[in-house]
Amino acid sequence: MGGLSMTDIENPSVKGNRFKFKDISNYPAINFGTTVGGYTGKIIAARITNNTFTNAGIQFSSLFDVVDSELLIENNVFDYKWSGFNPGNYVGVIRYAGYGVSKVNETVVFKNNVINYNATNNFNLWSGVILSFNSSIENLTLENVEVNYTGIVPSVNFGFIGSIGNSASFNSSNVIKNCLVNGASAIGAIKVSGTDKSVTIENSRDNNGNSITVRK
Repeated sequence: MGGLSMTDIENPSVKGNRFKFKDISNYPAINFGTTVGGYTGKIIAARITNNTFTNAGIQFSSLFDVVDSELLIENNVFDYKWSGFNPGNYVGVIRYAGYGVSKVNETVVFKNNVINYNATNNFNLWSGVILSFNSSIENLTLENVEVNYTGIVPSVNFGFIGSIGNSASFNSSNVIKNCLVNGASAIGAIKVSGTDKSVTIENSRDNNGNSITVRK
């Protein structure tokens, strides 16, 4: 069962809450948009700030339309601890779950957030900060994001675009800026299935000084 779901909403503010799930699963703490016909998935001036998330993140559904201003996700803490439960599909802090949607170009800003991940075994379904099942992503900004790894680190630790085998791109309209990965290598930390891998990466690295890169 998921948490909070928002469809066709104006000026929502989710602030100072705790969203806690027993284990990492496919259910989001907050879902934007819908898969149900009859709705537009219109989101106006949404703000998600100063919350604590445990074993769950934020999902964007198939019908998802940000209008008038960016969707802002800022100053939150996301804690993940994998105990061995198999959720059956890929998991990321921000998850674009738009099946049948070839491209999502809504303006989303994810900034000043901290992500803590711990696992005692290898969890190959973990995708890091950003996950898209099969849609190309545009107009996403990841800024001042700190990702802290302890225990066994998955090979894809920052992002996975096109996780179910479709050709999904991550072009230069997307920006990764001033981000830090601790406890894992930033080299090849992003996997993109499509041909356009030109995401803009500025001053983003791991704790050993390696820049965050997209694997070839």
